[in-house]
Amino acid sequence: MYQEHGKDAGLMPKIWSGLVQLCVGRNPSLFSCQNFLPSLPVPSLDETLQRYLRSVRPLYDDAEYQRMEKLAEEFKQT
Repeated sequence: MYQEHGKDAGLMPKIWSGLVQLCVGRNPSLFSCQNFLPSLPVPSLDETLQRYLRSVRPLYDDAEYQRMEKLAEEFKQT
């Protein structure tokens, strides 16, 4: 990916290309290497709601933001 144009590929890209061809064939599709990737942790609901409220804070005035905080708390309770 970061190789200079016209230069020979190094050993690591050649190894990676060989492994991809070995595992998924010559024409890999977009998600063909999905099984090789580690799964990502799912954030907690509290963390997600805090991030949401932090992201919408600049968009609302104080009254609307308080309403969003109340709705987030109600959502967390259900």
